[in-house]
This record gives sequence, structure tokens and C-alpha cells, in this order.
Amino acid sequence: MQMRPRDRPPSKVFFDAYSKVSYDVWKKGTNPPGMDPERQANGPWEFIGGSVGKLFGASDPSNPANEPRMAQHTCGTCAARLSWALNYGSAATAIKTDVIPSAQSGGGTVFRNDPNVTYGGNAGDAMNYIVGAPAMHLYLTNQWGAPDTRLSNLDVYATDPATGSRTRTSEGDASALRAKLGPNKIAVFAGAYHVGVISQQLKTDDYIYHDPDVVPAVAWILP
Repeated sequence: MQMRPRDRPPSKVFFDAYSKVSYDVWKKGTNPPGMDPERQANGPWEFIGGSVGKLFGASDPSNPANEPRMAQHTCGTCAARLSWALNYGSAATAIKTDVIPSAQSGGGTVFRNDPNVTYGGNAGDAMNYIVGAPAMHLYLTNQWGAPDTRLSNLDVYATDPATGSRTRTSEGDASALRAKLGPNKIAVFAGAYHVGVISQQLKTDDYIYHDPDVVPAVAWILP
């Protein structure tokens, strides 16, 4: 069956795209292993390239410890990663500016990635990118309808004072959802401060499992 623009994409289709930009690929302090943390953090912007990378990434991608052009969005790679997955998952899920107005039209939060601009060695792909978790939350709600579940409670851990080892004593909502999804299905979540993907296939835990700054959030389960 052919997908329509507001259909939720199959889990496999969306994950195949998201896996190329996930925290398993770039996460400050973790991935890629051995890389300078600032280069890890700037990796998604270099990968996206073009005018979007140049606008939101480090001023000098070869030395990203320099201040980024728009510092308020240095933690905003989460929405850009989801944007890339939406754009490259299928033509039906590519981001449209009729749902959220483009920044070029004045005041929007969708940015067209100008193919005439190069950043980090990559030219823009002429796709639209959402930067900012609240805007992505709005976009997904408009596209996919009401979310399936709410995420409020986090994983709770106890630390052994003798060994320093940590044991989970209480399962949070995101972990419970991940277990419920099984190995092949995924959920896409969004909140006021963070967006991302919940999946057993991801190896690097997302902030949604442990960071009180990113809840509450809501999630859509993909077919």
C-alpha cells in the first residue's frame, strides 16, 4: 500500500533512515569513540551540511570548540536528526512547509537546506529541516495525530557505595515502552526540550530514559 503524506511510516523504513544520524553515530562524550567531544557534538551539522549546517553548526567545523553561530540551538541536533530521518525515510514523510511555515517566509522554524551552500564538505540537499523540539512536537502532532502515550517517569538507579556499581530499581516510562515495542518496532517521541526515537535496536541510551530536563514528553508508535 502506498503511503499518504500523513500516514505514520513503517518502523523499519523510519529506523533505517534514523540509524544513520542517531546517537549511536554522534553523541558528545560517547560517539564516535576517541573523537574530540566538540567534533562529536558538531557531527550531525557537518553531515547535514549546506546552509542548515552552516547556520546552526560550529563557526569553524574543523575547530568546533569555537562558539557556534546560533548558540541557543547547540542542543537542537535532536530535531534536525529526526528531520533527516523524515526527509530520507520516504517521499511521503519529507517535511512540508505547509504544516509549519518556513523560516524564509518569516518567523517559522523550518529551514530549507540551500544546495548552493557547503558546510563541513557537504552541500545542502534542498530538503526542509526543523530545528527546535517544540516545533518538531507540533509538526508530528499535525502529521500523525494524537500521540499514543505519555512519558513522565524516568529510570531510577541505586549506587552501591562499596563498588560504585549501579542497579536500576525502577523502570521509567520510556524503558517500559521500549520493552513493549519488541525488537522491530519503534516509537518517535517529542517534548518541549527533546525529541528522538525509542528502539531496542539503538545501543546508546537517549536522554529520555534518565534526564529530568526532557520530560514530560509524548510518543507515537510506528507500525
